[in-house]
Amino acid sequence: MAHRCSDCGADAEIFDDNTPLCLLCSDVRDAKATIQETEFLDKVQNAREEYRSAVAGLRDARELLADLDLGHPDGAASLKCARARFSQAKDAYQEATNALIERARDLRGEGMR
Repeated sequence: MAHRCSDCGADAEIFDDNTPLCLLCSDVRDAKATIQETEFLDKVQNAREEYRSAVAGLRDARELLADLDLGHPDGAASLKCARARFSQAKDAYQEATNALIERARDLRGEGMR
């Protein structure tokens, strides 16, 4: 049985204290322990919520497509929209998490001097 990341809903790749996580969300959790700047944390939270919603929308579109006759235009249009939304949400989440992780690395480096 495939497990879903408890933070974003993607396929989980690891477990942290019996909590399924993808690698990206695991890195985000580590970074959040270092950083307390709301600018970064809010951006990641908002991007994660949109990503989770886009993942759910993609699943819904696939279910709709499976329920419709092959070649039905509503199914194809729904899937196309869901894929576009997912792609944008994925990119925004990746950008936000990368910024958070980089900031945490910067802070750790400053703390070592």
